[in-house]
Order: sequence, then C-alpha cells, then structure tokens
Amino acid sequence: MLGERYRLFDVSVSSFNAREVLLYSSKTDSVVLIPAIVANTLVSTKGFNRLNDYISSIRREVKKIPPHIDLGAIDESKIVNDLISNGMLISEESLYNEVSAQIISSTENTLHQGGAISSVCIPTADRPDCLYRVLSSYIDQAKKFNRNISFCLVDDSVNSESGTHNLKNIDDLACKDGSEIFYADRTRRAQYAKEISQLAGVPEDTLRFALLGMDWGMSTHGAARNALLLDTIGEMTIHADDDTLGLPMETRERSDHFFFNSDPESYTYALFDNNKEALKSVKYADIDLLSVHEQLLGKSIPVIFDEFSLNKTSLDISTMSPAFLSSIGDPDQHVGVSFLGTVGDSGINVFHQYLFSTGPAFHRLTRNEKKYRRLLRSRQILRSVPRFTITDSAYCIGMHLGLDNRSLLPPFPPMGRGEDGLFGSVLKRCLPGTHKGYIPGYAVQHLPNENRTHYEEDVSFPRFGANDLLAMIINYSREQWRGTDACSISELGNQLIKIGQLPMPEFFNYLRGLMFKAVHHQVYRAERRLEEEKKPLVHWRNDLMRYIDSARTSVMRQDFAVPVDLPGSIDERLARFQAYVISYGQLLTFWPQITRGAAEMKEMGKRLAKRIP
Repeated sequence: MLGERYRLFDVSVSSFNAREVLLYSSKTDSVVLIPAIVANTLVSTKGFNRLNDYISSIRREVKKIPPHIDLGAIDESKIVNDLISNGMLISEESLYNEVSAQIISSTENTLHQGGAISSVCIPTADRPDCLYRVLSSYIDQAKKFNRNISFCLVDDSVNSESGTHNLKNIDDLACKDGSEIFYADRTRRAQYAKEISQLAGVPEDTLRFALLGMDWGMSTHGAARNALLLDTIGEMTIHADDDTLGLPMETRERSDHFFFNSDPESYTYALFDNNKEALKSVKYADIDLLSVHEQLLGKSIPVIFDEFSLNKTSLDISTMSPAFLSSIGDPDQHVGVSFLGTVGDSGINVFHQYLFSTGPAFHRLTRNEKKYRRLLRSRQILRSVPRFTITDSAYCIGMHLGLDNRSLLPPFPPMGRGEDGLFGSVLKRCLPGTHKGYIPGYAVQHLPNENRTHYEEDVSFPRFGANDLLAMIINYSREQWRGTDACSISELGNQLIKIGQLPMPEFFNYLRGLMFKAVHHQVYRAERRLEEEKKPLVHWRNDLMRYIDSARTSVMRQDFAVPVDLPGSIDERLARFQAYVISYGQLLTFWPQITRGAAEMKEMGKRLAKRIP
C-alpha cells in the first residue's frame, strides 16, 4: 500500500457545517465526515499521489491555521485510510483494472472501427484570396498522397464581388486539377431550407435560422458550418477555416503514450514574439494530413487500445472522470471529433487566459518583463499536445478539426463568435460518448491575411457574447435539469425554449445568477494561481490582480449579464438574446429530424451544395 498511488474518484463533496464536509461515494454508497481543510487539500491535489504525500500536504495546511482556531485533533493517517477502505481514494492499479474490464467487456461487433475521410469542408466569407490559398493547399495534399476526396465550400460572403471572385477561383481550380468541388452560397442555402422543410416536416423558419442565421449584422459562421454538416451527412470530414493551411507541420514533442483526460483543457501553449519565431518551432512534415486524423477519428476506445497496444505504463488516467470511465462500455462511444495542433495566430481576441498558464509556457512568458509585454501583445502561438489525448471535456476550437458525421452531431449556433465552444458544450451534454481526440506531433498553420495583435494593457475581465452565455446556460445549470445525466439534443432544445420564454426580468436575473457563478469561478481560479506561484514575478502578479479587480467591477455593470455582441440598447440586446435562445432551442429540438431529412435527400442524389463547374 505504501508504494501505491491514489486519487479521489467518484466522490461528491457537500458542506456539513462551518468546519466539516461530507464525502459521498455513489459507487460504494458510503459517507465519510472529515474536516473541511482536509477535504480541500484532497480535492485540490491533482492526479495520483502516494499516501505519505497526502498526509504531508494535509499537515502543511493544518499548520497554516491560526492558533486561536481550534480544529481539534486531526489524525491524517486515519482519515486517509478510512477513505481507502470506503472506496473514495482509489489506487492507480485499481482504476486501470476498471478501464481494462470495460475494454474487455465491449462487444466487438458494436465497436466503431474508424474509416477514411472523404471530404474537406471550408466555410468562408469575403476572403477570396485566403480561400484560394487554403483550398489550393488541401488540393495539393490530396493529389500528393492520392486521396480521392471532394471539397465542399459554403460561402457566407456579403459582398457580391467576393462571391463572384470565389466562384471564378473555384472554377479555375476544378478545371485545372479535376478536383470534385461543391459550392453553396446564401441563395442556395435558402432554397435548400425550403426543400428540407417540405421533406422532413420542419418549420422553414427553423431551417433558415440554422443555415442563414438572423439579419442582425453579425457573423453567421456557425450557419455555414451547419450547411457543411448537412451536405456531408454520413461522411468523415475535415472542417478547416479559410485561413488555416492544409500543410502539416511537425512539432518537437511527440509520444505514442495516451492520456484519458477529463480536465477542461488538453492543449499546451508556447507564445512567440512574431510569426517567424513561431514557425521556427516547427518544420514541414511530408505526411498525409488526413491519415493523421484517421489514427483516432471514428474509432472506439477499445479499438484504439488494441491498435496502440496500450497498457498501464503507456496510459495516463490521472484526471479521468467516472463518466468517462463508464462511457467506455457504451456501444455509441467513439472519437467523434479530432484535433491537431495549430501554429500562427491564436484565433483568440483576449489574452487574459495566458496569465493562468503553468509549467514551461509560464516560465517562457514571465522570465523577462520586456519579453512578457511583447508576448502578451503578440497573438503568435504554438498550440499542441505532447501525447495522444482522448477527452470528454467540452473544450472545442474549430479552426481545423475532424468530424465523424456518420453519427449524430449537434448543430452549431448559427451566429456570433464562439460557435465552436458552444458546439463542444452541447456535444458533452447530449452525446457524452462522443469523445474528442488530440493527435500529437503535428500542427497546421493559421495564417490570416491581416496582422493581428492584442492591446497589451487590456487584462480586463472579458465581456461575454451570445454564444458564451448560451454555453453557460448549458454548463452551469446542469443541476436544475437531470444532474450529470445526459439528455438528448431534443430534450436540451425544449429546456432552452422554456428558459427563453421566461418573463424578461426573471430571464435577466437567471442570466445574472449564472454570470455570478462564472465570475466566482474565475476569481477563485486567479487567487489560487497567485497562491500556488512561489516566485515574486511582480509584473505578472500585478496583471492578475488587475484582472481580479476588473472582475469585481464588471459585476456592477448594468449590462453585466447581457451579450455584448448583439446590436441595440441593453433592453433590445436582452430581448434579442431571448429570441436567440428560443430559436436555438427550436433548432436543437428539430435537429435529429433535419439530419434524417438531409440523409434521405442525399440518398436521392440531392445535395445542398452544387458541383463546380
């Protein structure tokens, strides 16, 4: 026992009184009452640890308590041993054996075996030069590695000249290379909305919302993504932004080990002064980009376990959640979304999250104040994973991702930024067996035409857009619905409709309550990060304290809980957001019906996008 490592697993924590908490294990149906300071130490300790390390950590925390506070006698060894005997502290060996048991019990004929990617999908809007460069890079990749794939482009251009330019470029490439290219503009999407409405019995307004968004002067990138989902129903695909090149770059870190991760974040980050420095951190890889995704995409975990010959020494389960463990035996479980790394522009408008970095990334960021200021101003980044990672987290960044569209995926919110993050939240909530897989060793370039920088002094608490708030409704109000259980996409849609139909004052107060939770979480996280870091680093500490002060100020704003990216006055934005919540709820409710209709039309030879030429 002394040599083994343990972690808390499948334990819920609730306050009992000012100084004690209850730990409850649903697995063993046992309850333990322990001092709050002990529980906080155990909960905040990450991964597996030896028992002596737990005991030492508890003693250190107890010594910090002022002498006038009497906690009574605390027997650290007895508490730890009680938790082991009640099944709350589980050994690494025992948890690995449970994973293995789930793998062995899986029925082979129900497993997802993977497959071949057949389409590259690109949403675009008013950037013909970017689109031509990106499309050419993927066509060249396909030709070089003899991949018989099609290309599907959904054009969200508002400027008619951009649309004309795009069509000419696409026609030239199709004629030159013989590539199979499909194209859909907003007119074609409006026509398709009518066709699906008639076939599937879905209101046309819901389909127009899904494929075109609303006329509010906002980005409709998510609507373009929905069109791509319906056009490629039944396929394995790549979704690539129109400024993300199809050129695989090799990163320096790569391991064939696996990480089953339930923490929110899987990527590691390295920041650079400029794009030239960022590209020095990688080199061109002469490899089939699509085959890299196919290592994980569409495969069940038992299949991956077998193909990679995983064992205890090659698998890290230190953050694996009980839900992740139980999902392994689910016949619908598979990697439905896959990611590579990205190098170049971060795609993130705010940089406050860099202040929370740890490890090598934090050292590189903070070791020199002048360098620190330059790195915060720059948006140049290498985002990667050092080992294969499969996760059940909600996190999703959509600039380049693989999608297994043979199984049901949720729709993207049609409007605004952050459509990929909300997609990830709905996926986790409704399809918990559809995991995300990260492949190490490779990255693609994110290279927009314009030079983007951060304003270095802006470490203020972020203001949230409509999709951010929608994600909060899904993520933070879970306990009001069905605990941690999954609900279907249609059920979630009905719940959002009910929330959107609340009287406006009640709706506003509901949003404000969720925002208070979000701010509390971020401030607590910032304060913990300040406590954890032992180095003085005055420049970093000052910025993180400014971030906390900004969070305090933000909760006092009159429009604190109103999306910042919607047009109009505070009341108009709030009313529009209610309409948006209801419309997205209706879209979720009808989405399974819509996808069945799209599949039926495709079988009849009718696609959303039209072949060019």
